[in-house]
Amino acid sequence: MMRHSHRHLITAALGALLVLLCLAPSQADELKLGYVNSAEIFARYKAFTDVQDRFNKEVEEWQQRTEEMKAAVDSLAAYIKGEVSVLPPRLPFHALSEVKQQEKQEEYQTKETAYLEYVNTIFGPDGTAERRNAELTQPVLDKINSVIARLAQEEGYHYVFDAVAGNIAYADTKFDLTDMVIEELNKEIE
Repeated sequence: MMRHSHRHLITAALGALLVLLCLAPSQADELKLGYVNSAEIFARYKAFTDVQDRFNKEVEEWQQRTEEMKAAVDSLAAYIKGEVSVLPPRLPFHALSEVKQQEKQEEYQTKETAYLEYVNTIFGPDGTAERRNAELTQPVLDKINSVIARLAQEEGYHYVFDAVAGNIAYADTKFDLTDMVIEELNKEIE
């Protein structure tokens, strides 16, 4: 979720930078360019993998709750349709009084509505999962970006591109700053 919008932002920024490069060809030979592979940084930077593991555990808990709620809705729907017997043994739905049948249908509607609301609240747009992912990852992304900016300044790079954004058709690996960024990030963990 978050990564997708982050990639769009990076792509737009890189496009703007490329336009600027085209507008100033006399300065192009003075420019020092580098790139990083953000996917590799995310995979190898322990702080990011720790945050991602923590988020994944929370998502598993939400998914488990979702599955439990769905199973309860499905079980009640099957009972109402007369497809299965339920435990503890109950009278078949068709044998219930009209009032009891209505109560069971209302119970079904209530459980189904609660299930759908829960799914939307957790996994829907701007849901709990999306907000939690941003809450956990934003400080780490800020740290990564600050290290990239600092290293670029220290090493004299004018622009550092992200290879994952897809705007690099070719790049000599000698300009790949990914290992340097990961090394710097992981120094602080040790």
